[in-house]
Amino acid sequence: MSENWRDRLSGLWARPEDPAQPITFRAELRSCHPNVAFAATFHFWWQDNDQAAFWRARHNITERADQVTVRYSVTQAGNAENEINTRIANGVRVQLAVSPQARAAAEAILEINRQTALERLKQQAELERIRYLRESIYSHPDVARSYWLYHHPDRPEELLTIDRREAR
Repeated sequence: MSENWRDRLSGLWARPEDPAQPITFRAELRSCHPNVAFAATFHFWWQDNDQAAFWRARHNITERADQVTVRYSVTQAGNAENEINTRIANGVRVQLAVSPQARAAAEAILEINRQTALERLKQQAELERIRYLRESIYSHPDVARSYWLYHHPDRPEELLTIDRREAR
């Protein structure tokens, strides 16, 4: 029993064979926009001499960080960095950087998306207007004539040509 006690006690004072070393590496991480990426710098401590284990750990860290950044635009680098540093534990820290070209590209993409959404809303409003005119105005001849005269008071003669075309 005393032998077991000595093993435990010596384990408390035993120094690791390989001291932990600070490791820094860089990687490119995807963003939510195609062909626009984050430049990431990873910092962590590594104690093992096993190169295969080191490369697996590095790959896993990069993959987990990439899974986070793919949901963010490069204009949100601070938010992505905070989430990565919160999710990846074990002393791993990441710093995200964004090149001016990547930021400009992301901002251009965001502006195109805004313009596209605005155009889509305008088209939907126009379709609703056309549906309303077709169903509520033009489907009733008396209402259609009144609508025409209201919107074109200076051209009442055109109303007669419209009626003649409908009669044919």
